[in-house]
Amino acid sequence: MGLEQEVKFVCSDFDRLRRSLTDSGARYEHKVFEHNRVYDTAQGSLREVGKLLRLRVAERAVLCLKTPPKSREEDHGYQVKTWEETQTRISDPSAMHSLLQ
Repeated sequence: MGLEQEVKFVCSDFDRLRRSLTDSGARYEHKVFEHNRVYDTAQGSLREVGKLLRLRVAERAVLCLKTPPKSREEDHGYQVKTWEETQTRISDPSAMHSLLQ
């Protein structure tokens, strides 16, 4: 179990955002395509309590449960959310998808 900090930006000037991130010490590493599947009951009971159950396939496959943010901060036009996140690697994402369906 760990904490994930998620930062969301509202912007229309991506060059300015990139400069701001670089000036803050951020650096570009590489681009990764992610395929995400989100699971819930037909009634939406996970979403109702602010949880997210997700199977992500990117460089590796990971099953993740995110619980509601423990904290939210807003500053300088962006929002930071801190989530509690439990995840595990999955060796066969197709089998896990079938199981979760």
